[in-house]
Amino acid sequence: MHNEIEQKFITDYIIKEKQERFVFELGSPKKRETAISRFSHNVENILKKGVNKQVVTNFADIHETDQSVYVISAGNKDGTITSLSDAFSCAENAYAPVIIVGKCFSIIKEEVEGGNTRIFYLK
Repeated sequence: MHNEIEQKFITDYIIKEKQERFVFELGSPKKRETAISRFSHNVENILKKGVNKQVVTNFADIHETDQSVYVISAGNKDGTITSLSDAFSCAENAYAPVIIVGKCFSIIKEEVEGGNTRIFYLK
């Protein structure tokens, strides 16, 4: 795991009241999945109010030059640095939440429910 990347994601995007808990849970092998599942629904309640966010329904709507990203997920890509296209494939095929962290952006894909899922594109 890359704790410094996860810490920056939490500091940049998560409300202050939840930051300490997220750091603890993501750092614990037993609690990590609990932290990730918090992104299943109501992502907007966890995000800082001033975060520049765009809600999209398709990864094709996201255009970034940073092609190396970090993945937080309940799947096999969790804690890895991979290509943006590989991270998109991982997220598209996952039913659970997936967080993709780039240098100047992050993407949160909520849990899939009934076919449509929201993708939060954060800058």
